[in-house]
Amino acid sequence: MKDLISIIIPFYNSESTLKKCIEAILNQTINNYEIMLINNSSDDLSTQIAIDYSNKYKFIHYYNIKERNISTARNIGLVNSNGNIICFIDSDDIVHKNYLKIMYNNFKDNDLIICNYSKKEFSLNDKIKKIKILSKSECFYSILRNKKIKGYVWNKLFKKEIIYNNNITFNNKLKMGEDTEFVFNYLKFCKKIVFIDSKLYYYYNRGNNTVNNINNYENALRCWDHLYQEYKRYNCDKNSLELINYYYLKKFYEIKYYSKNFNNYKKIYFSNKLKFSYKLKLFLYKNFTQIIIMAKKVRNKI
Repeated sequence: MKDLISIIIPFYNSESTLKKCIEAILNQTINNYEIMLINNSSDDLSTQIAIDYSNKYKFIHYYNIKERNISTARNIGLVNSNGNIICFIDSDDIVHKNYLKIMYNNFKDNDLIICNYSKKEFSLNDKIKKIKILSKSECFYSILRNKKIKGYVWNKLFKKEIIYNNNITFNNKLKMGEDTEFVFNYLKFCKKIVFIDSKLYYYYNRGNNTVNNINNYENALRCWDHLYQEYKRYNCDKNSLELINYYYLKKFYEIKYYSKNFNNYKKIYFSNKLKFSYKLKLFLYKNFTQIIIMAKKVRNKI
């Protein structure tokens, strides 16, 4: 059986970016793929764009769902995928023309392929700085710590067999961190993981993820709490658990800057002890939150 890559693209009101995203895939230097466009009930021209592409190309499939939930859309893509390799791309992102070729060439005999990414379109390139084999524990920690890897699903290739055999799906109840939970659950069953240090994927920094969005902070608290509880059930790596705890507490101190009902949020020390370096950083967050938030705002405008 020839390998087939199922590329799952959920979209909602993406008329300004969807065509460019699809064209970047059509320009790939290999052709063993299908594209699955999952419409979260858009009410702009992106619906017609997707339908037009699906009518023009037999390997592009269009689905429409009523629920506006990216996890539900990705799950629909998984259920209807024909490929033995799964790839996720967001509708406002683009990939280098050799993205699939480089990722696929390193996929044989491996369970998970990860590439580096860029937040600047002009930095997109296929220059490979290094290829590194990661252990499962290294990958868990790198997802939390390494800015090149992260817990996103869109800079990775997955084995459909692992996903289906272990009933791995996206949690549609999570409003943040659903990617990381999916990757964590997938990693449980991985033996061979490869990281390619090449900026093959361009991630567009979405405007709705602003640092002053109180809902994002509330969702982040729930996300880190949930991930900690899930993670400790199957992996007792102290470094990773402490890091999750640290990220939770960072959001806890940041949220008090915005929320009038700060006392409604619970300060949780999941771990009995934290590293001194974490304690020092948390002390700064607790006492200088306003300065830190303002610095983030300035950085995001640059």
